[in-house]
Order: sequence, then structure tokens, then C-alpha cells
Amino acid sequence: MDQNHPNSRVQLDIYEGGTRIGSVNADQPRPDLSSAGLGDGKYGFRYRLPAALRDAKGHSISVKIAATQTDLKNTPRTLTCNPDEHAFQGGHDAADCTRTTGWAWDEFHPDAPQKVDIFDGDVPLDTVTANQFRQDLRDASIGSGMYGFVYDIPGSLVDGKTHSLQARVAGTIIGLNGTPKTITCPAK
Repeated sequence: MDQNHPNSRVQLDIYEGGTRIGSVNADQPRPDLSSAGLGDGKYGFRYRLPAALRDAKGHSISVKIAATQTDLKNTPRTLTCNPDEHAFQGGHDAADCTRTTGWAWDEFHPDAPQKVDIFDGDVPLDTVTANQFRQDLRDASIGSGMYGFVYDIPGSLVDGKTHSLQARVAGTIIGLNGTPKTITCPAK
């Protein structure tokens, strides 16, 4: 976060050793940051390491503010990734008082349906399977396109209060792109 310009987004460069391997915008929602009063909380980032670095060898990964030599705090970090590790992708697309939808898949295991944990804030609600066909995913060359999910909003959330729905890769803290979604459903 640029404290002088909290509404702007910071671009980051990712390095392996001294070699720049990519860049990413720090614009992903982080509920912990917004809860701590840090602007709108959209300062997180996610970068998928290239397959060449998933070789069971240690790699020193650094993150710098783009076009500078300014390191982020706690960088570098040494990572050792096995070739058979997961490469999760997905999106938390929408939420209303009826349902929340999205998609999830593992690029390394495209035929295995992924499970998605649904939370209200930090309270677990349910786990759904992302196995519904979506033509938009197929058109984008995302495997077979069989990675959609729908979660029906339970009546307990139709209470006139604001709820922050989060969709995460099951059993992890990995939030899908676009999560959380906020809903306020009038009590019946």
C-alpha cells in the first residue's frame, strides 16, 4: 500500500535470485487489512511461480516495488516446490440473497473436481464441489470447463445484517479471486 496514495495500486516485481521472473499488481482484497483500517484492504497479491521453479530445489524469491530496488518486508523467502504441487485458479464471481457462484480448478490436476469452502467472515458455512460446466471457462481454454460452483444462501443469513461471504480452496487459506462478496438480505 502506498500510504500517500491509498486508492492507487502498487505494482510489484518478482525475482528468483537476481532474475526478474514476473510482475503483479497488489490489488487483491484482504479482509484482514480492511479490518485493520488500512484503506479499502485491496493490497494483497498472488503470483503463480513458473513450472520451471517447481523442481524440488530451493529458490530465493524476492518481491520488490516495480522499477525500484525497494524490497517488501520479509523478503526474500526460500521456497522449495515439488513438481506435483497444486496450481489453483478460480474466481468468486457473484453473490446475492439467493446464491453465490464462482469457479475453481487445479491446473496440475484438471480432471479432479476441486472443493470450495464457503465462509461468512471467519465462520465456516459449507463445502461445495466445483464441478459444473461453464462455457466461459471452456472458451478461455481453462480445461474442460467443468469447474463452476453454486452455493445456495442459507436462511440464517437472511437476517437484515451484512455478511462477508468468502470462497476458499477447501482446506487452505487460498481465497478465490474476487472474494469476499458482501450481502445484506432483508429479514423475512
